[in-house]
Amino acid sequence: AQPRVPHAIAYHDRLADVRGERRAYFGPADGWMTARTLTRHALDETPQRGPILVREFDTMVLVPPDFCAALDSHSNIVMAPS
Repeated sequence: AQPRVPHAIAYHDRLADVRGERRAYFGPADGWMTARTLTRHALDETPQRGPILVREFDTMVLVPPDFCAALDSHSNIVMAPS
C-alpha cells in the first residue's frame, strides 16, 4: 500500500498563540525595525503586512517590511510585495 499524504499539515504547538515584538535588521536601506512576532498558527488567508517574524519550532521566517504574508490552503506561508 502507498503511504497516505495528508491534504494539509495541522500545526499545533506550545507557541500557537504567542505574539509579540522584536527588533530585526533589514539591511542598510531600512536598518533596524520593530517586527511583530507570530506563529504560523496565528496567520490565516488574510494577508498581513510585514515586518513580521514567523516563529516555528525549527525555523523563523522573515517577512520584509514591503511584503505581505498569508497561509494558502496547504498551510504554506505565501509572501507577495505589498
